[in-house]
Amino acid sequence: MTYPFRQRRYFYYLSGVNEPDSCMTYDIESDLSTLYIAPITTQGVIWFGRGSTIEEAQD
Repeated sequence: MTYPFRQRRYFYYLSGVNEPDSCMTYDIESDLSTLYIAPITTQGVIWFGRGSTIEEAQD
């Protein structure tokens, strides 16, 4: 049985991103957050639909 993806609430609250295999880091000293999202692949689009582009994730 396959379950639909559901992002953890605290990650979505901090990042605003609802993409699987995403990570976020935060540097306290420089007050800089960095978001890492998985690249869009043909196989991923077939199975899961198109994910966010870098530009969409930055918004």
